[in-house]
Amino acid sequence: SVWLTLLSDDRVHAAWLDQRTAMTPVHVATVSLAGDGVTISTPVVAWNAPPSDQVSLVSSVLSGGAVVALMAGPKNGSDFGLAAVPIDDARPADDALWLDYPNGLDPAPVVPARFCGLPAAVIVKPTARPIDAPRAVSIVTVEASGRVTERAEVARAARIDHLAAWGSADGGWIAWAGDGRTLVRRVRCGK
Repeated sequence: SVWLTLLSDDRVHAAWLDQRTAMTPVHVATVSLAGDGVTISTPVVAWNAPPSDQVSLVSSVLSGGAVVALMAGPKNGSDFGLAAVPIDDARPADDALWLDYPNGLDPAPVVPARFCGLPAAVIVKPTARPIDAPRAVSIVTVEASGRVTERAEVARAARIDHLAAWGSADGGWIAWAGDGRTLVRRVRCGK
């Protein structure tokens, strides 16, 4: 899994995973396109995520000038959630801040976006602990500290496999594939 976050007109932040049996290191580097060439900073491990028996996906969002990596996955042997890790290119994070899910989920889509000027993401999470509980598509906001706050539930379905989002200063759009249908919902900013 690889994710690019735009930092400025000529710089992007790259995050990628090296998924192993015992851990899932999140690697990061900054790519600069300034001048006549391409410069890539020395890659560092930003955080060692817990091991997972499912394919993990990493994404990130720019919040208050800080890049925050996002990964839905196992927290430990019995808990699951959305990990949010503020990225420090100088040293690895000790741990993530977690938004707990009632149960595990595979797939567990997370798509960063910027709705109404706020750093956010659209997530899919179980609504309750039973394995057959409905899945909710929800909007969360992400602070530079890594704190994630649930803002609004957009929809529910028995199964949601794919998720896409596009955000703007005026709102945005969310699309998802669930229960054999593809649906779209508009996001509107509150006054």
